[in-house]
Amino acid sequence: DGIVTNASGTLNLTSGTLEQAVTGGGVTNINGDVESIASIANAINIEIGKSLNISASGIGGNVPNSGTLELTDGVLSKSVKGHGTTNIKSGIVTTSQTITQNSLTISNGAKFIIDTDSIVISEGIKNKRNQDAAKNRKWRS
Repeated sequence: DGIVTNASGTLNLTSGTLEQAVTGGGVTNINGDVESIASIANAINIEIGKSLNISASGIGGNVPNSGTLELTDGVLSKSVKGHGTTNIKSGIVTTSQTITQNSLTISNGAKFIIDTDSIVISEGIKNKRNQDAAKNRKWRS
């Protein structure tokens, strides 16, 4: 039926596209650059230097993130914590969950709606559109 069940163990993803939903109470480790077009219902551990591209609504467990979490349109209903980076790539991402990361980037055209008192971004929030505009000004000078 297109579902990967990970009831109590560890699922290690090293690269490619995850096309089937992951369910269960285990942990999914991101050990490479992974794109997910399906939901992951358990905890998602993103390793240093690795990345996960997923819909915010596809995250069903807390995310210890030491790498890069790339979110697209949806509701982020679980916390994201660690020394990684969260990128809002496209669409509208909303959350009322705790977010503790080194950096947060919002891409041109994307929106991030936060309804929480618990967001800590140690290196600041970057608006990709403003960065691109600044780069363009430097080219013209």
